[in-house]
Amino acid sequence: MSDTVQTYMPDEVVVAVGPVLVDSGYADDEFVRIEFESDITTDEVGTDGEVVVSRTNDKRATITILLMQTSAASIGLSALANLSRTAAAMAGAIVPTEIFDPQNVKLWGAENSWVQRNPDASYGRSAQSREWPVRCAHLLPVNG
Repeated sequence: MSDTVQTYMPDEVVVAVGPVLVDSGYADDEFVRIEFESDITTDEVGTDGEVVVSRTNDKRATITILLMQTSAASIGLSALANLSRTAAAMAGAIVPTEIFDPQNVKLWGAENSWVQRNPDASYGRSAQSREWPVRCAHLLPVNG
């Protein structure tokens, strides 16, 4: 049995989308979501019951960053989204993305990513959250 105590400090998780550093303004509770496009493997079974496992090479994923509507990081993410719409060949819009944990250890990394779209918006009595989807061509876990 281990006597080790682990800690997690969500307020120190940092996401870097190219030049945009997202280190504050996160929404309450869930603030980063990672969803992969495909499974790592698929399998098929033949008539005789023989199973074949095939590795897929699809490492695409979406990192959704959930921010409060007042977050300063939204300005930078919006600028990247606008580059995706307007820049020839999306110049400047394809950037690396990294997620770091509280001890500044890289958890996830993608060399080629882009802001997929601007978030939906609503306004009400209190501040709302905004979901920024960042698509990654090849997202890989680095640690953890």
